[in-house]
Amino acid sequence: MYDNDDIEKFEDIIDCFKDLETFKLDVSTFERLTSIISIVKRLTNLRKFHLRHFFCNHSSNLKLMPHVFQVLFQNTKLLTHVTLSCGDIYLDLAIQTLSEKNPNLVELNLNRCSGLTSTAFTRLQFSKLRSLVLDRTPVDDQALKLVAENSPFLETLSISKCRNVTDKGLYYIGMKCKRLRKITINMYSSGLDQCCQVTNSGLLSVAEGCSDLRQIIGNYHPYINGDMFSNISQLCSNIQVLEFEKINNVTDVALVAIATHCTLLQCVNFSECDGVSGSGVSRFLLNCKWLKQAKFNSCMDVANISLGSTICQEYNDTQRSEQCGNSLTKSNSYIQVLHFRYCKYLTAKSLIEISQFCPDLNELRLAGWTAASDTDDALVQLLTNCPNLQLLLCSGIQDTEETNFTSRTIEAIANYGHNIKQLHFSLNYFITIDDLQKVLSMCSNLEQVTFYVNENTALYFRDIELLIANCDTKKIGLNSYKRLMTTCCQISIKN
Repeated sequence: MYDNDDIEKFEDIIDCFKDLETFKLDVSTFERLTSIISIVKRLTNLRKFHLRHFFCNHSSNLKLMPHVFQVLFQNTKLLTHVTLSCGDIYLDLAIQTLSEKNPNLVELNLNRCSGLTSTAFTRLQFSKLRSLVLDRTPVDDQALKLVAENSPFLETLSISKCRNVTDKGLYYIGMKCKRLRKITINMYSSGLDQCCQVTNSGLLSVAEGCSDLRQIIGNYHPYINGDMFSNISQLCSNIQVLEFEKINNVTDVALVAIATHCTLLQCVNFSECDGVSGSGVSRFLLNCKWLKQAKFNSCMDVANISLGSTICQEYNDTQRSEQCGNSLTKSNSYIQVLHFRYCKYLTAKSLIEISQFCPDLNELRLAGWTAASDTDDALVQLLTNCPNLQLLLCSGIQDTEETNFTSRTIEAIANYGHNIKQLHFSLNYFITIDDLQKVLSMCSNLEQVTFYVNENTALYFRDIELLIANCDTKKIGLNSYKRLMTTCCQISIKN
């Protein structure tokens, strides 16, 4: 980045790198942007141009901006990747120019371009376009129709918070974009006026037309629900990623349908889906042989997870061998990341089952875990069975509420957690300064430890400060802050 006073220096640098192919820009003023673009347009070999977080506040400058981009795109004719995040700037003519002069464009990201309309796509010539991001733009069904008709090789489409898009727009995508691999329609804010009007019907249209879909992401979307999963799982059996956090009517039946048909699943997120229970999660984890990451945060009915013989009691001997036998060997579970944050009824026995079934686990998050008994047994088994564990989060309902594991768990961390990089605990009344010292000295890959202390814990803040001050084998830092009646301690380690 250069100040306005350095524009001549910037010009000299550009002249020295005339064959530059990638240019990323993050500027805050109209004057600086126009000066830089007037120089960047000389880069006739430019392939990638990225402009982020630019907002033009003056109406006079706002009228000039389309011309600035038009000049740039007229002179850079080899662009393949473009990112523009420009607020209210009218971009229709600039996008048309980009399309006409850069026929080899494969990725276009227009996130937060609120000055964009369907007019931008009327003369679209992106015949090689693979990825299009239109998040938080006012594009409508007509715009998607034009995109679909002129981008036959489109593989990735993101329309999160496009409030003017309905099922009709997705119908066009399903009809024309047969190569589509990923669609994203996230909705993370609570305002329905910011949400696209897509329902189950729209997503099913895409699934019917784009049978080779690999990723569908629709977190927090109020107009879609789990009733569609049975159909989608049969229409798109090659799905690898499904993310539907906080979606209504996601049940155990839906999970089983997905696991039955989508045998290539690698990553799922069904957090805050009230209809999911331990039984559904058990069957899901057993059937998805290639699963690497699963998130079931705040699924309050997840308590008993059984990944051993009990899950197969409904089968006869032959069926049990076919359905369950192969699932019980460690080599058949590739799960590396599991999140059960705020599944407060998850039992210690369930954690033992998970540790036996997922030997490749490297990240486990159990925030809000309140297992009443056998906590140490479960965590010791976890650390013994999962030698690749790198991140362990184990806390109470709030960061300031206690967990009940003891020095036995800390001993296991020190003895078996050779690959652990991050440990996150809440308040604990059993861990001592000797336990902490043992972890810091024996976990050679440790990078961060976070925990809480107060006047009633066995760990005293002053002792922690002394321990760190006297450590001469590692570079250790301590950050702390007060929260209610506790102090959060975050220890960072550089080996």
